[in-house]
Amino acid sequence: MSLTDDPIMSERRARLVAFYLPQFHPIPENDAWWGKGFTEWTNVSKAVPLFPGHEQPHMPADLGYYDLRVPETRRDQADLAREHGIEAFCYWHYWFDGKRLLERPFAEVLASGEPDFPFCLAWANETWSRRWLGEEKEILQKQTYSAGDAERHARWLVEAFRDPRYLRVNGRPVFLVYRPLDLPDGSGFTEALRGECRRAGLPNPYLLGVCSYALKDHRSLGFDGNVMFGRRRAQPAGRRRAEDVRLHGGQEIDGGAAGIVARAPVHHGLMGQHGPPRRARHRVHRGHARRLRAGTP
Repeated sequence: MSLTDDPIMSERRARLVAFYLPQFHPIPENDAWWGKGFTEWTNVSKAVPLFPGHEQPHMPADLGYYDLRVPETRRDQADLAREHGIEAFCYWHYWFDGKRLLERPFAEVLASGEPDFPFCLAWANETWSRRWLGEEKEILQKQTYSAGDAERHARWLVEAFRDPRYLRVNGRPVFLVYRPLDLPDGSGFTEALRGECRRAGLPNPYLLGVCSYALKDHRSLGFDGNVMFGRRRAQPAGRRRAEDVRLHGGQEIDGGAAGIVARAPVHHGLMGQHGPPRRARHRVHRGHARRLRAGTP
């Protein structure tokens, strides 16, 4: 059955795509940094209640403490997603100047053809630090960019774009960049990716910049649109108040939560707050209780 034949999908005006964190399996780097056998379950299981009525930790239900190296787990995830109206997974993709981390689940999905479920990629281009904030402090794996890396990265991405399961908008493969403003040459990267797709005979990719730390219309860097990301409170570039944002004639909505509508396509995202259990912080700032109640793992 195609997605358009699915009665759930055909009735939707919005296409629901779930971000997919691949850290639910061990890797040698995390073993060295955090201890043998570390996975995201280590963080989830140590979460504690932060205010009355805060239900923590949240224990996994249908699939238990799964391991993403297991093909049956990935298949069951896709089945659950499909049953609940999710159209695709957006896998977080970690590329550090040619070095990849947490790559095994997606690599096996790509190589095996299973599960038969749509996907796209989002490049989480930020430094890994012991503080879990992408900061240049207590660095574990630094995000670097070198001459020629954009072309190398583009060639690798094109192989994923070729997959018939790859998520498309009007035939164009979708690709996200988490921190576009950190790219030393954002326009150069988007041009390299579009050029590589042309050479491979693929459609022009649909490139989206994530508004995670600053409210910025990323079309100036060659992106097609923006993704509003609620994980952190983004601030408008060069301004203090998110309520004042106007991008290319767009109107602000829910400015305090970094929601903007611009002439460029804007895709709204909802992201759970997973920082507190990761950083073992046991306090809640005023106004955050509602978000934490619903969002922590």
